[in-house]
Amino acid sequence: MRAAARAIGVVLWLATARAHAEAPARTALVVSDFAYGADLQIAENAAVQTLLVPLDVYRHSLRGDLADVRVFNGRAEEVPHAIRTLDQGSTVEHGERSLALFPIFEPAPGDGSLVESALHVERSANGTVIDIRSSPRAGAQARDRIVAYVLDASALEHEVVALRVELASAPRSYSLPFAVEASDDLTHWRTLASAAVLAQLEYAQRTIRRDRIEFTKVRARFMRLTWAGGELPSQLIAVHAELVPGEAPAPRERRRVRGRASAAAPGTTEFDLGGPLPVERVEVLLSEPNTLIEAELESSATRTGRYLPAFAGQIYRVKHQGHELASPPVDVAPRRHRYFRLRATAKGGGLGGQVPDIEVEYVPDQLLFIARGPQPFKLAYGSHAARASAFDSEQVLAVIDVDAREQLPRQSARAAPARSLGGPKALMPPPQPRPLRTYALWAVLVTSTLVLAALAIRLLRQLG
Repeated sequence: MRAAARAIGVVLWLATARAHAEAPARTALVVSDFAYGADLQIAENAAVQTLLVPLDVYRHSLRGDLADVRVFNGRAEEVPHAIRTLDQGSTVEHGERSLALFPIFEPAPGDGSLVESALHVERSANGTVIDIRSSPRAGAQARDRIVAYVLDASALEHEVVALRVELASAPRSYSLPFAVEASDDLTHWRTLASAAVLAQLEYAQRTIRRDRIEFTKVRARFMRLTWAGGELPSQLIAVHAELVPGEAPAPRERRRVRGRASAAAPGTTEFDLGGPLPVERVEVLLSEPNTLIEAELESSATRTGRYLPAFAGQIYRVKHQGHELASPPVDVAPRRHRYFRLRATAKGGGLGGQVPDIEVEYVPDQLLFIARGPQPFKLAYGSHAARASAFDSEQVLAVIDVDAREQLPRQSARAAPARSLGGPKALMPPPQPRPLRTYALWAVLVTSTLVLAALAIRLLRQLG
């Protein structure tokens, strides 16, 4: 019996020792462990460098959190790094302020155009504007047709990025091109938007309403709203200014993505972004005019994974009175998804004969790294062997003082064009090791069975 136990122990020890000997040793990552990379040109005399993550990194990273991204110095040593999401300002709603309206009437014949007409301003004792009106020449007769509105924006505390025009309920469909101008003295005007179409259309038994005019952010004391095509279809009730709260959001990158009709789900268009971009806004670009659909937009991290809702509502592209209207971009909850799909719902119309495209907007993540060691620094990405960084952004930023952190630029380093490092093989998982522990257990089981059988035979012979 002791001999049998000793034999089993020897077999188990040999098999386990061999399994440990053949297990791959865990070593530090090297440049060739990554599929692709790019040389980095850094800002001199900056301990912490910043880089907006290039599109190619999103395309070839195996992890949605970009855990397989590294930075190496000129000695091929990995340097501390972290990736963080920039403050996008999307969690704070843009405030609206109603602006005081002052109608400007059509100039009398001989008074010149609206642009040439002088405007007279009356203020209260505390300086508040109480009236703005055109100043006709002496003896000229006033006209009763409103051709413009001057908006008092002098009390606004932030920059304006859009105007929302509120009209009384119109008795018919309409579309009018509007222009918005800005001024600080009511004499010199600069154009913010020259041909923004506001409209209300009855189309395919549905109502399309466009009441918002966007433009580049501006801060001005006065704005002027004009329109072409005669009188307004109904009375203008109010104009609301949409403000930028505090610091402006980080600038977004835009990328157009081709659609592909789904073979498995008729009426569904699929989009592959090429990588898990941190998408914030999506615009559906319909291929055929005079298309109006009720649709649902969904997204997923993987092609066959669970799709999460991103938007549900009207999407349109219609022509009316020489003006083309298209549905505006839709804001989506920030997500790192590669795949989107658009599905026309049963209660809506079809997509027509051609599939649409989408244009996505996203704010690239920011890569922080410590410029330790000699140049050139190299960005490396795409590796099945890489795991998450050992540092977070707070740890990387701890090497500089608070003032330097606040002045840190969005991007101090520049990436050269991407090139191959370890190649596509770095993206593939290593071959599975032979299951030596399984073989060892089977060997122990077989050996134990043989020993027990031998003992049983020996016992039977002694009894016989």
